[in-house]
Amino acid sequence: MTAASFNMTVAQQAAFAGIAAQSASILAGMTASQQIEAAATAARIAGAAAGMTLQEQAAVAGAAAADAASTADMIGSVQAAEAGAAAAQAGAILQMTAAEQAAAAGAAAAAAGNNSGMTLQQQASASATAAAFAGAAAGLTVEAQASAGAAAAGAAAALTVAATGGSKAQQAVAAGAAAATAAASFNMTTSQQAAFAGFAAQSAGNLSGMTLEEQLDAAGNAARNAGASAGMTPQQQAAAAGAAAAEAASVLGLAAQVQAAAAGAAAAAAGNNSGMTMQQQASAAATAAASAGATAGLAVNLQASAGAAAAGAAAALASAAAGGTNVQQVADAGAAAAMAAASFNMTASQQAELAGVAAQSEANASGMTSAEQLDAAGAAAHTAAATAGMTPQFKALAAGAAAAEAASILNMDAHGQAAAAGAAAAQAGARMQMTAAEQAAAAGAAAAAAAGNNLGMTLQQQASAAAAAAASAGAGAGLTVDAQASAGAAAAGAAAALAFAAAGATNEQQAAAAGSAAAIAAASFNMTTSQQAAFAG
Repeated sequence: MTAASFNMTVAQQAAFAGIAAQSASILAGMTASQQIEAAATAARIAGAAAGMTLQEQAAVAGAAAADAASTADMIGSVQAAEAGAAAAQAGAILQMTAAEQAAAAGAAAAAAGNNSGMTLQQQASASATAAAFAGAAAGLTVEAQASAGAAAAGAAAALTVAATGGSKAQQAVAAGAAAATAAASFNMTTSQQAAFAGFAAQSAGNLSGMTLEEQLDAAGNAARNAGASAGMTPQQQAAAAGAAAAEAASVLGLAAQVQAAAAGAAAAAAGNNSGMTMQQQASAAATAAASAGATAGLAVNLQASAGAAAAGAAAALASAAAGGTNVQQVADAGAAAAMAAASFNMTASQQAELAGVAAQSEANASGMTSAEQLDAAGAAAHTAAATAGMTPQFKALAAGAAAAEAASILNMDAHGQAAAAGAAAAQAGARMQMTAAEQAAAAGAAAAAAAGNNLGMTLQQQASAAAAAAASAGAGAGLTVDAQASAGAAAAGAAAALAFAAAGATNEQQAAAAGSAAAIAAASFNMTTSQQAAFAG
């Protein structure tokens, strides 16, 4: 009360309350332990009277206990232990949860250790021990005690580094290392050591004001470092980094897909740091992303998609680090995504599709134009389809489908998507040395498929898109004007027949639709009425 009258801070009021209580207890002939308890109690009561939060009351109780222990000529480690015990006791009196009591004990022990001149490692160790003891007294399981100790060690290390002017990154690194060391001292497995390192690093990064991306990076790096220190193989380090980044993303409330992507990126970075090849990095990224997706509750197909995307991104980064051109990076991304998709037992069509998505994503990231992104998607899908053993016609269709998907991602309308599909299929046909007529047919079929996937396009619009794509491809392949029109009309008829078949129409209805669409397309190419009738037939 007197300290308050001198306008002292609430912390100073609590400290002086503790000093006064200890002085009185010395005069009363109390033992050192009783003096420490009296000091802590007085500080806690003063803190409460001054309006401190529960956590602050526990902290000042711990600080008062440490000060009393110092006055009683106890060594630094004992001061820290007494601080932790007093903070935990205060927490219990204040009805904190067991986990909160353990955290308060760890923080108080670390503060006492810092004031008594302990090294960073000693402070972290004292904090871990105090938290674990407090957790045990409060009824935590052995595993939860160890968890509390590791978390407290990480927090203590981060605070110490921050107090000495360390950067955000240095605080996170110190937190991760201290947490891993503490976890090891509690006989945790190497995977648990890495996990706690990641958790501590993310927590420290969050407190120091890191961005979300920086926190995820910090978690992954800390887990990898812990894994390396614990003797993990490069593959295990990558897996640990991925798991830690995914957990950090989960703690931050990010979506399941983001958790998977974070896991893949962290695993790839860890693989790169440990000297993995591009293929190994891509594989590690795919596995980590899929595993994180599973943990986050993604459906199996989405887990595989996340894995393929992560593999593509990892390969592109590795390619860039090796000096690859933008075109090479895009190609590597597509190939890695396709390979990952195959490893998840996806169909050949799915492998080609994910190769195209990965290539387009990387092309976009590297600043390519929309047209270049479409080309990249189609080429990657074509390559993936060839690797998967598809026939030439299906390779062309896969290229078209990937280009259509890329066009959709680029927010092109339905007509733009169909045109992109046709162009990509025609390009694939040209690469495979198809005849001009075959290229035109492939373009029409791909455009029709893309148009059919856009539920807003009518049958006539689908047929028209197929006709336009076929005619355009025919022109590009050198067909005469008449042959271009013929290819367009044929493609329109085929598109209409397929659309009707998909809708469950009879053979007769499919034939009628094909004839009608072919005739309309023929008319749009200014064919004579005789030619229109012929193509309808």
